[in-house]
Amino acid sequence: MGNDWRRNQESYFFQQINDQLLHQNGLSWLFPGVPTGSDKIRLSSSQLIARYVRAQSHPAQLFRLMAGGAWGWKDPRNTFTLDCWLKVFPQAKIIHIYRNGMDVALSLYKRNKKKSGGVRHEALKTKTAGLDLWEKYVAQAFSFESVLGAQMLTIQFEKLVFCDKMEVEKLEDFTGLSLRSRIESNADRTRTARFMDNEHEDLVFYARKNQWMKKLGYC
Repeated sequence: MGNDWRRNQESYFFQQINDQLLHQNGLSWLFPGVPTGSDKIRLSSSQLIARYVRAQSHPAQLFRLMAGGAWGWKDPRNTFTLDCWLKVFPQAKIIHIYRNGMDVALSLYKRNKKKSGGVRHEALKTKTAGLDLWEKYVAQAFSFESVLGAQMLTIQFEKLVFCDKMEVEKLEDFTGLSLRSRIESNADRTRTARFMDNEHEDLVFYARKNQWMKKLGYC
């Protein structure tokens, strides 16, 4: 979703705001926490949308959005800045997609190794560190379920990319959109179970002791 995608299809515009909210509290995506000072988002919802679209010169989409068209943005940082955003968009529908922690940990580990000069973040130099970070995000995301109720939908990544009938129907009912054909044409099923390799036995062993991996049925 969005016009200004960066890597991982995350909105650069909203990512910048999230980073500011975290940084002003001594936090970051790598060392996350819930920021205070949500009044730092001083723009109205209409101003935010206008700047978001104008940044990429899509005036036609601005009119569509102002007319009530569905829109949104993806950024894992929202997991910790959500309280701030709900003050700007109190009626927002929150979609939480959780994924096997071992796949997330491997993705972080491999991406980190590709950075120039070898390991870019010391905090992600091991696979198990990535799983610990995943746990922080998952625990924070699930903490909103009891607060938001029907305003939030939680779905499983693996079921979604394999177009599980019930999972897709839940998403379509929640958004009011027809999504099955788009999911089927875009889902990358190679992004699952990458940890099933002998070279990742250390990660598998570590994951078996993780409470959230057990709660979500991955171990």
